[in-house]
Amino acid sequence: MKFPVNCKKCNQLLYGPVKYCPFCGVTVASETAETLSLIINTNPAGASVFLNGDRKGTSPLTINDLEKGNYTVRLELTGYKPKEEHVSIGQEGQKLDINLEKEKPRPKYWVAAVIMAVVIILVWTLLPKISGHPKRLASLTISTQPSGAKVFLNGDRKGNSPQTINDIKEGSYTVRVELEGYEAKEEQIALNRENRTFDITLRKKTEAPIPLASLTINTRPAGAAVFLNGDRKGNSPLTINDLKKGSYIVRLELDGYKPKEEKVLLDQDSHRIVVELAAKPAPDKNDRTGPSSITDTLKAMNKEFKAIRSLAKAKTDGDAITVQGILGSFDEQRRVQSIAARLTNGNYIDKTSVINEGTYESR
Repeated sequence: MKFPVNCKKCNQLLYGPVKYCPFCGVTVASETAETLSLIINTNPAGASVFLNGDRKGTSPLTINDLEKGNYTVRLELTGYKPKEEHVSIGQEGQKLDINLEKEKPRPKYWVAAVIMAVVIILVWTLLPKISGHPKRLASLTISTQPSGAKVFLNGDRKGNSPQTINDIKEGSYTVRVELEGYEAKEEQIALNRENRTFDITLRKKTEAPIPLASLTINTRPAGAAVFLNGDRKGNSPLTINDLKKGSYIVRLELDGYKPKEEKVLLDQDSHRIVVELAAKPAPDKNDRTGPSSITDTLKAMNKEFKAIRSLAKAKTDGDAITVQGILGSFDEQRRVQSIAARLTNGNYIDKTSVINEGTYESR
C-alpha cells in the first residue's frame, strides 16, 4: 500500500505505514485494498477502451490503481466490430491481447436506386420500339382572327393565340378559343400526324340596341322652363331625344304661374304631353297683414322643413318668399315644394337643388 492515504472512515490523511487509523481506530488494511494494473493491447492498435462503460483512452493502454474484482472491457474502432471482454483481476494485474474483426461493408443502397432508375428509363424508351408500336407525339398550332384569344385544350388553358402546343399524344381533342367582344368558338379535332395547324375566325358579338324614346313637352302658355329629373333641359315647347324607357319627373316653371310637376312613363318610342299652367293669384291690395304675416309664414315653413329633416330654408327676397338649399334627394325636394306651395298658395320662388341629380328617388 502506498502512503500517504486517506482513511476511508474519517478521511484523515495517514502519512506512514500504519495498521490502524490513529484518529478513529479503524483497521487501515481492511479499508484500503491493494491496487492492481490492467494492460490492454489490440490488433490493430488505436481502439477506444471502455472499462465498465467509462472511456479510459486508446490501445495500447495500461490502467493502474484497480482493485481486485470483475470488470467489463469494451473496445471500439472504426471499420471493426465492437468487442467486449469480461476480465477478473486477482492477486496480480491482468494483460489482454485482443484481435479486432473487420466489419463487412454495408451495401450502398443509393447505387442500387440509380441502377434501377436507369433500367426503368431504358425499358420505357425502348419497349415501344421493340414491340413494334413506337410512341408518336404530335404538335398543334392554333391561330385566330383576330389574334390574342385564350386557347383551351380539353378544358386546360394553354395560352393566347397564336399558340403552338408540342408533345401531344395522337387522339381526339376539344379546342376552345375565347376573346372579349367575340363569340367563343369550339372545335373537335383529331391528331394523327406530327404537326397540324388550325386557323379559327372569330365572330363579333351582336349586342341588342338599348331601346330609346323621345319626349315632347308643350305648355300653355309656352316658354316655361323644363326640368327632367331635376336637370334643366330648355324651354317649352321642347322635344328631348335619346331617353331610356322608364319613369321620369317633369317640372315646369314660368314667372307668374304656379310650378307644376308631371310623372311621365316612357314605354313607347315617342311620348307627348301638354300641360296647362295655372296663373298665380294677384296679391290682395286690401291685405294689411304686412310683414308680420310673411314672418309667420316663414316660421311655419321652416318649422315644417325641420320636421322632415330637410336642409331647405325659407327666406324673404324683397316682397317675395324664396326657398333655398341643396337637398339630398328628389323625394325631399318634392316634399319641400309641396310644403312651400301649401303655405304660400304657390306664391314662392324655388331655388332648391338636389345633390345627386343623376338619379330620381321615390318612396
